Amino acid sequence: MLVPDVMHDILEGVLQYECKHLLVQLISEKLITLEVLNSRLMNTDVGYMDKRNQPSPISPAAVTETSRNLKQNG
Repeated sequence: MLVPDVMHDILEGVLQYECKHLLVQLISEKLITLEVLNSRLMNTDVGYMDKRNQPSPISPAAVTETSRNLKQNG
Protein backbone atom coordinates (compact mmCIF):
# COMPACT_ATOMS: atom_id res chain seq x y z
CA MET A 1 0.00 0.00 0.00
CA LEU A 2 1.31 3.45 -0.90
CA VAL A 3 1.83 6.24 1.59
CA PRO A 4 -1.09 8.73 1.63
CA ASP A 5 -0.50 11.97 -0.25
CA VAL A 6 -1.56 14.74 2.14
CA MET A 7 -1.60 17.43 -0.55
CA HIS A 8 -4.08 15.65 -2.81
CA ASP A 9 -6.01 13.60 -0.25
CA ILE A 10 -6.59 16.35 2.32
CA LEU A 11 -5.80 19.82 0.93
CA GLU A 12 -7.26 19.31 -2.54
CA GLY A 13 -9.57 16.51 -1.50
CA VAL A 14 -11.93 16.38 1.43
CA LEU A 15 -10.83 19.61 3.16
CA GLN A 16 -12.20 21.86 0.41
CA TYR A 17 -15.66 20.32 0.81
CA GLU A 18 -15.56 20.69 4.59
CA CYS A 19 -14.51 24.34 4.27
CA LYS A 20 -17.29 24.99 1.76
CA HIS A 21 -19.92 23.55 4.08
CA LEU A 22 -18.53 25.53 7.01
CA LEU A 23 -18.63 28.79 5.01
CA VAL A 24 -22.18 28.09 3.81
CA GLN A 25 -23.24 27.57 7.43
CA LEU A 26 -21.47 30.70 8.70
CA ILE A 27 -22.96 32.84 5.94
CA SER A 28 -26.47 31.40 6.40
CA GLU A 29 -26.30 32.14 10.14
CA LYS A 30 -25.11 35.67 9.30
CA LEU A 31 -21.91 35.31 11.32
CA ILE A 32 -19.88 36.60 8.37
CA THR A 33 -20.69 37.91 4.93
CA LEU A 34 -19.01 36.86 1.72
CA GLU A 35 -17.93 40.45 1.13
CA VAL A 36 -16.16 40.63 4.50
CA LEU A 37 -14.52 37.25 3.94
CA ASN A 38 -13.23 38.22 0.48
CA SER A 39 -12.03 41.58 1.80
CA ARG A 40 -10.04 39.84 4.52
CA LEU A 41 -8.62 37.32 2.04
CA MET A 42 -7.44 40.09 -0.29
CA ASN A 43 -6.08 42.34 2.46
CA THR A 44 -4.05 39.66 4.24
CA ASP A 45 -0.35 40.38 3.92
CA VAL A 46 1.15 37.14 2.63
CA GLY A 47 4.54 38.65 1.80
CA TYR A 48 6.31 39.10 -1.48
CA MET A 49 7.43 35.49 -1.96
CA ASP A 50 3.94 34.02 -1.41
CA LYS A 51 1.92 36.65 -3.30
CA ARG A 52 1.14 34.20 -6.12
CA ASN A 53 -0.16 31.70 -3.53
CA GLN A 54 -2.69 34.09 -2.00
CA PRO A 55 -6.24 32.67 -2.08
CA SER A 56 -8.47 34.06 -4.80
CA PRO A 57 -11.81 35.71 -3.95
CA ILE A 58 -14.68 33.28 -3.38
CA SER A 59 -17.58 33.77 -5.76
CA PRO A 60 -21.19 33.80 -4.53
CA ALA A 61 -21.89 30.77 -6.73
CA ALA A 62 -19.18 28.79 -4.89
CA VAL A 63 -20.97 29.03 -1.52
CA THR A 64 -24.31 27.65 -2.60
CA GLU A 65 -25.55 24.25 -1.54
CA THR A 66 -25.40 22.98 -5.13
CA SER A 67 -21.77 23.96 -5.81
CA ARG A 68 -19.14 21.28 -5.49
CA ASN A 69 -16.15 23.21 -4.15
CA LEU A 70 -14.66 26.66 -3.51
CA LYS A 71 -12.54 26.75 -6.71
CA GLN A 72 -9.31 27.10 -4.75
CA ASN A 73 -6.20 24.97 -5.04
CA GLY A 74 -3.57 23.64 -2.66
